[in-house]
Amino acid sequence: MRRAEHGIDPATRALLELPKSRAFVLVVSTGVAEELVFRGFVLTRVAALTGSEVAAVAVTVVGFAASRTAGLERAQIAQVVVLGAVIAAAFAYTGNLLAVIGARAGYDALTTLSADPADFPNE
Repeated sequence: MRRAEHGIDPATRALLELPKSRAFVLVVSTGVAEELVFRGFVLTRVAALTGSEVAAVAVTVVGFAASRTAGLERAQIAQVVVLGAVIAAAFAYTGNLLAVIGARAGYDALTTLSADPADFPNE
């Protein structure tokens, strides 16, 4: 993947240029799938294996960030790490996967649907 230029990578630009209804379905379904994998499966399994929710949160934050940060700039990576940490900690604290999925879907929908590709100049 090419490095993000002007704060937006080519994949994100393509997503933002989709009709809003398609972009909404894509970002929400991706977020749901990621939460099922990272929080619903990985976090619960690591916590069960290690007996440590802190270790489980750390592992899922690293995995989540690694899966999403290729080609991003430092500030964007920091945003992904913070998002992953907040969501993982919320799930570890509440044990409520549906609430975490809902919060994540809301965050993804708002941030994606409120963005406009015209705000990011072309090279």
